[in-house]
Amino acid sequence: MKTNITSFAFFIAYFLMIPFCQAQYQFTSPCTQLVWEDNFDGTVLDAAKWTAQIGDGCDINLCGWGNNEEQYYTDRVENVKVENGSLYITALKENYLGKSYTSARIRSKDKGDFTFGRIEARIKLPQGAGSWPAFWMLPTDNVFGAWPQSGELDVMEFQGKTPTFVAATVHYGSADGNHIYKGLIKSLPTGQFYYQAFHDFAMEWDSTTVRFYMDGANYHTLTKESILPDRWPFDERFHILLNNAIGGDLGGAVEDASFPQVMEIDYVRVYSVPFNRAITGKVKVYEGEQDVVYTLPGDIANVNTYVWSVSTGSTITEGQGTKQIKVTWGDLTSSGNVSLSTTTTCDVFTLDYPVTVFQDACTVIWEDHESIHNLSVKQKDGIYYSSYNNTTPNAINSSTKVGRYKRNNTEAHDAIIFNQLLLDDVTAYEAGTKYVYLDVLSNAPVGTSITLQLQNSSKASGAIFPVGIRSTFSTVTTIQGQWERHRFAFSTLNDAAVLPDQIDEFALSFDPGNLSGEVYMFDNFKRSNVEVGCIIDAVHERTATEALLCYPNPSHDKVLLKWNDNAMSSSVSIVVSDIMGNEVLKYNVDSNAYSLQYEINVQHLPSGTYSVHLFTDTKSIVKQLIKL
Repeated sequence: MKTNITSFAFFIAYFLMIPFCQAQYQFTSPCTQLVWEDNFDGTVLDAAKWTAQIGDGCDINLCGWGNNEEQYYTDRVENVKVENGSLYITALKENYLGKSYTSARIRSKDKGDFTFGRIEARIKLPQGAGSWPAFWMLPTDNVFGAWPQSGELDVMEFQGKTPTFVAATVHYGSADGNHIYKGLIKSLPTGQFYYQAFHDFAMEWDSTTVRFYMDGANYHTLTKESILPDRWPFDERFHILLNNAIGGDLGGAVEDASFPQVMEIDYVRVYSVPFNRAITGKVKVYEGEQDVVYTLPGDIANVNTYVWSVSTGSTITEGQGTKQIKVTWGDLTSSGNVSLSTTTTCDVFTLDYPVTVFQDACTVIWEDHESIHNLSVKQKDGIYYSSYNNTTPNAINSSTKVGRYKRNNTEAHDAIIFNQLLLDDVTAYEAGTKYVYLDVLSNAPVGTSITLQLQNSSKASGAIFPVGIRSTFSTVTTIQGQWERHRFAFSTLNDAAVLPDQIDEFALSFDPGNLSGEVYMFDNFKRSNVEVGCIIDAVHERTATEALLCYPNPSHDKVLLKWNDNAMSSSVSIVVSDIMGNEVLKYNVDSNAYSLQYEINVQHLPSGTYSVHLFTDTKSIVKQLIKL
């Protein structure tokens, strides 16, 4: 509501009209607790709960209230009146202090400020083109900066010129400060005139999810994960606003014959919710991923039913009828909602949790500083530029744009903390079957350390290291002034109490522990699978010191050996030896059995390091196998 939405046609073009479904939302103690309300039972606006904002916005450098609106807001009884158990916000056609219309806008700032809960109002909407009534919320403290960085929650907006629907929208800022908004429209009931009946508009809001309702029907849900890599600013105090704007960028052309235009509010109420109505689980999964857990957390009393459903192509493998299920996902086309319908002694509600299915590609780029941005910066100690010219391209990195970071030379534990969602299996990185890579260019001394910590945002604290930090990975620079590709190797398991599925942050540190101020270029932050099996060059004999690494498959029980020389003799011997040179496995393979590859079974071998020798009558290959 605060700033320009270019056209309400945005909602029509990109979102489906959702049919009306009548469902009464009931509250029964002790399921919920009413924490704030105004039933407008008096004869004047309650000054202990509301403040009227006066003017055209110019006094706060927001002329036209940021949207080229045409009204002047007053606190006169002609524009804001309480009588007969209702609040009336009336827009009038009149010349007043340089404006052609008057109306009212009230807010609960510093009188009714809330973090989480159910915020609802019963409203009868005005009639006539040009009216733009809204029931919405703004941050009280602007913790993350000026609008839109600290967010906006629009529970209901209505356009008199298009009287068949209302909209719910959230506004927030991107990492580079741009305005982003996501919304959905809700059809008003057919067979009823919008200005002849009250409708209930509500928003349920917790630490991970915002859900919007009309007349009890949940028609729009936004999750914290769905706005990544951008920041979720909705964990702070917000206050309520009610206003009836005229014209402007969203209100449009004004129909003067329709005045006065009246927005009638029966009540405004704020409830605590009985539990966190938010499904938890992975929002990004891979094709065929099995037994992915989804949960409705918390202790919920008097639950009668849990009915789960998933998108076509996927299967609930365990837990139907309980508060936790396991899902095996299908292919790319099976992206969709994990849905839960639940009945309690308090109410009936349905939750939707959107999940996107990806291909499990060998390499997934998290951040390339050009077109791929799957990470957002949560915190940094130095100076970070996310789109900097690559002045020294080479074969390792020829990108046009890269990241640039100037380390804070007064902070020994300087770090960039990224919000992350795409680290699919932490234990695979710790085991070495998957790796994190980063291209780096710096004039820091050769041997400068670079570390990557995997941590949980709610537990990690620099003051109590290493609590909350599950594991650390490291690499060191080997050249100066040139790009080189680093592969982070597992270094330390710090806090095993942080479970693999609780990792939600990366902490990237250049030269940790030192007070240095070098500049680092970095790019192509990505993960890559280690290839299952060993590629053997059978043309040249390799010594043990030249051996490359070979890894078992994800089940850790077999290794696929491949070679590339059709001229090898018809008889091949494969010998696996332990680190002391003792033979532990041997396979004799004839020409009819191998066809340039052969899979050996290593499931009985204990963890350790082994040499794999491939022999023919003319050649010998040595390959090193790491059993994880």
